[in-house]
Amino acid sequence: LQAESDTTAKRLVRAEKLTNGLNSEGERWRSNITSLAAEKINLIGDCFLSCACISYYGGFTGVYRDQLIDTWLHQAGVLHIPASVKFSLTTTLGDPVQIREWQNQGLPTDPVSVNNGILVDKCRRWPLMIDPQMQANQWLRKKEENNSVMITTMRDANLLR
Repeated sequence: LQAESDTTAKRLVRAEKLTNGLNSEGERWRSNITSLAAEKINLIGDCFLSCACISYYGGFTGVYRDQLIDTWLHQAGVLHIPASVKFSLTTTLGDPVQIREWQNQGLPTDPVSVNNGILVDKCRRWPLMIDPQMQANQWLRKKEENNSVMITTMRDANLLR
């Protein structure tokens, strides 16, 4: 009888620990619900800005891209289009697991390179890359090695055939 009493007491202690742990999880879930509700409202503007980024800012420097986004965010505010206060293409369209895989394949970790990777991945047309350091070239070769990608240059006589 004493052994059963001790077992029950231990179970009660473990149940109390579990209940307290789940209570803190409930608080975290409530805060997640609040932030997800705000993200849901801002999704309209964030998708709009993502489309603008994909369509327009590919050929520009990181500094100018930031200026474009600031201009677009200001205009979205003027037009009462809900958008995140600090828009990020990586946050809206990026998949952290895929981005980490790209970085393992040689994509640099800076925000401009990550955004370029998203542009390459999400665009329907082929990307034009000005790549003096050959980082994008190496990354794309590694990324597409399982897809039997064919590499060509502008000097290739059969390029346009």
